[in-house]
Amino acid sequence: MNPIPPRHEQPVPCLPLGDWSAWRSAALVVPCAFLLAVVVQVVVLQRFPNSGDEYAYLWQATAFAHGEVSAETPQPQDAFRLNHVGDRNGRRFGKYPPGWPLLLAAGVAAGAPSLVNPLLAALALAGVYRLACSFVGPRAALLGTIFTGSTPFFLLNAASYFSHPACLFSLTVLALALCWTIERRGPLPLIVAGAGFGLAVLVRPYTALLVGVPLLLGLGKDVFFTPGPRRRPFATSLLWFIAGGVPFALLLAMVDRAVTGSWLTLAWTYFDPEETIGFGVHGHTLARGMRITARLCGEGVLYTSLFSPVLLVAALGRLTNRRWLLWTLLAVPIIGHVFWWSHGGNRYGPRFYFEALLPFTMLAGVGLERLLAMRRARVPLLAAAVVASIAFVVLCAGFRTEIYQRRDVYRTVDGAGLQNALVLLTTASGDMSRTDLTRNPPDWRGANVLYALSRGTLDIELLRHYPARAAYYYGSTPEGGRLWPAGTR
Repeated sequence: MNPIPPRHEQPVPCLPLGDWSAWRSAALVVPCAFLLAVVVQVVVLQRFPNSGDEYAYLWQATAFAHGEVSAETPQPQDAFRLNHVGDRNGRRFGKYPPGWPLLLAAGVAAGAPSLVNPLLAALALAGVYRLACSFVGPRAALLGTIFTGSTPFFLLNAASYFSHPACLFSLTVLALALCWTIERRGPLPLIVAGAGFGLAVLVRPYTALLVGVPLLLGLGKDVFFTPGPRRRPFATSLLWFIAGGVPFALLLAMVDRAVTGSWLTLAWTYFDPEETIGFGVHGHTLARGMRITARLCGEGVLYTSLFSPVLLVAALGRLTNRRWLLWTLLAVPIIGHVFWWSHGGNRYGPRFYFEALLPFTMLAGVGLERLLAMRRARVPLLAAAVVASIAFVVLCAGFRTEIYQRRDVYRTVDGAGLQNALVLLTTASGDMSRTDLTRNPPDWRGANVLYALSRGTLDIELLRHYPARAAYYYGSTPEGGRLWPAGTR
């Protein structure tokens, strides 16, 4: 039963993808979302890669920007362990797929890596808005875009160094290109669709399959099997689509060959062959997967302004274009990650579900449009917006404090003005583990300060390796970080 009585229910007006007025409106989304994400990045996240995952992406992007895939491992290796970065045969490499680091490398080369994600997230949101104009109508598209663009889930991840905004951007390109293909004959839309899917696979393979395959199935009927005079030869269409994805497959093979020595062995499995999808991995079970899913869904409610479930319920039964496709796209990331053993570690909400913002934005816009049409719902919506704003401020204040504490080691070293130094970490910085703090660049020999783990008798060997560097211990105390010369305690 539909919990909200229908009022003048009609199919939503559909704007063709070629309607340029909607594209002009979409263009206005980009600077607004970009500036909001940059403000959050500077004020809250302090432009700090706040997890080992994020720094691993930045490390690999730095290597790519300098024309390298891997780098020399600093010695002794055990003193320079760094989470999510692998060391094999004297070479160091990032374990994650190369798509996001390749995009991030452009920012590294330009001297502004922190701006890449806000830009990709803003472009993705603009693309979702334009797609929503064709799926749920211009008004619901605008409401949904404003809602999503103001949530802590979107803004915090857009301000981060995680790969999810790049994946959402790629999948949005795929969806737009498939719709473009339906409206226009010719190979170009199919090539763009293949490129969007190829880039998504290169960024986050599992997510690309979870979201990309339903998109291809949901829109593919109209793309590949259009009846009448607009019908395209299936084989030709498929070949154009594949042609768009081939360059990304070649890039992946080239990176794998450079890291692992094999065209087909992924750096991920080379780093840890046991880390994969399914039960039994790291003790993962169905029960554990369901618990993680419940936890992440709860986080999703908090990070999407608390009343998103109400909006989704309000969207039920609304006669939107591609309704079943939207609900499927919303569900598959949630269901698919039941089979993944991790909850995402340090994160800004349920980041594994970030790509579900594509359908979520449309459905939330439909629900919001429907509720705003009911006068009795306006005051509760206003109250919910106030509560959501307070929750946003509280979340941001918590992350700002957490990051300030985690940056203590780097702030202490910068404040001491160390030159040509080696800093041995005896403690964590804030609550960030030591193996997330040994953040040395790929070209570590030229670094002004090297960070290493203090590991008892290994310290003597470490000091012998770097006799020309002034060595110091770092330790965190309740009063703040402390540095003292190595050889003393």
